[in-house]
Amino acid sequence: MKNLLAVIGDGNAGPVLEAALLVARRFNSHIVGLHSLTTEYAVVFGGEMGFSISSEVDRTLEREGHERRDQARRLFREFMNAHGVPIAAVSPGHNGPSASWREEDGRQNAVVGMSGRVYDLILVEQPEKLASIAEATLEDALFESGRPVLMVPRDGWKHIGEVVAIAWNGSTETALTVA
Repeated sequence: MKNLLAVIGDGNAGPVLEAALLVARRFNSHIVGLHSLTTEYAVVFGGEMGFSISSEVDRTLEREGHERRDQARRLFREFMNAHGVPIAAVSPGHNGPSASWREEDGRQNAVVGMSGRVYDLILVEQPEKLASIAEATLEDALFESGRPVLMVPRDGWKHIGEVVAIAWNGSTETALTVA
């Protein structure tokens, strides 16, 4: 568990960061905080006509997206600084957790599904409702990345790794993931 991907979306990132830090302290891991910014917006279809977003609304959505990204970056840095975790590349002999920040463009679920493939563990927030970006991110982390996923409950944990449960459906995919 050397490389952890902590998905910092627009939801409740605090428990995800806490869980990532618990794992990183246990395994001397590197935490990569990931935030993705989508520039794809819905187009409403009505009858034979489609309605696209006006350029003013488009600029407003883009500005708000950048504000959310800035807020996520600030939250990540403040959290890591408060817990004494260096945010930088560390020397090979470094003992203890380290962190870095990563920003990607695209839908969060697609970015996590694709880039999560190179991490030892992906940490995501527990979705609050169905058909949400958090649920889509959890699904793509599980089914597109092929990597272990830790879904962090809204209340987080005080300890981690004392009791482990693995969802198992008897399929080949699950056997490969658990192996």
